[in-house]
Amino acid sequence: MVLPMPYQCTLSSGQHIYLDNPGNQTVITVASHGAGQQQQSSSSLSTGPWTTVPQVAQFRGGALVRCVTAQGIFTFQVQGMQVSAATDAVNWQAAQPLTVQSVDAVPGSTMAPMTPMAPMTPMAPMEPMAPMKPLQMGHMQMSTNPMAMRMGDMEMRMGSASAPAAQARQFCTQCGAAVTSEDRFCGHCGHKLND
Repeated sequence: MVLPMPYQCTLSSGQHIYLDNPGNQTVITVASHGAGQQQQSSSSLSTGPWTTVPQVAQFRGGALVRCVTAQGIFTFQVQGMQVSAATDAVNWQAAQPLTVQSVDAVPGSTMAPMTPMAPMTPMAPMEPMAPMKPLQMGHMQMSTNPMAMRMGDMEMRMGSASAPAAQARQFCTQCGAAVTSEDRFCGHCGHKLND
């Protein structure tokens, strides 16, 4: 037996229950429309396909939803916007039956699913940076390849292992003036140099 779906029931002015049975799921959607605001919440419960039209009844300020399937009878309680399985203490006979009617669609269910994001294209490999030109500020000059800094007669280098040791400059430890490896005393301040 194929049942028309989905179904709708009006609980009170502005509050509706929508029932749908896609596959083995029972989807209960509670929609509330008030002055300037709308709320909607859905719960999906595994029940199996319905064998009869679901029933709704008003009960203790909320509602009971009853679905009959090949797996058994399922009763759910709707309180405000919350849906839960009804407890054994719920007496279906004490509830007041409400009219359930077939509708074309459940509000909000017609929205197309979001398409997945396309993977990002990888970035092109970066080209090596061009060497920086030496930076000049007053008496100070700096370069990056090899790392060097020169201020007046003083010079410091890093990473220039390929430079011959004979070309490396030495400086007086007292005043910083340039000296040679043959000098025994600083020509600028007279400080005795280490051998």
